[in-house]
Amino acid sequence: MKSAPLRSPNVPQRKELTPSNLDFPVVGIGASAGGLQAVKSFFEHMPKDCGMAFVVILHLSPDHQSVADKIIQESTGMPVTQVNSTMAIRGGDATEVAGAVAQCPSDHPAHRQ
Repeated sequence: MKSAPLRSPNVPQRKELTPSNLDFPVVGIGASAGGLQAVKSFFEHMPKDCGMAFVVILHLSPDHQSVADKIIQESTGMPVTQVNSTMAIRGGDATEVAGAVAQCPSDHPAHRQ
């Protein structure tokens, strides 16, 4: 007896990953709106010259303007930027991605400025 395939033929296949050309680590942090206090606490304890870039993705309503970048900025000496369009990732920065969904296509690599 032949077993059925584990994956449905309608499931999209994983694309090839593009290796990073950045010379610093990029740390992704995800949280719901209720996790903002934990994100603030993290940055209060992270040295501003750590040599890493941080991308913070918060699950927030797309119908409201986010001020999370200003809240996070109060907790760190790193520059904090809210992303609303494509931008380069820089080491030593904290970046807050506005909106409920963030996607970084594999064919659109980030380059250090």
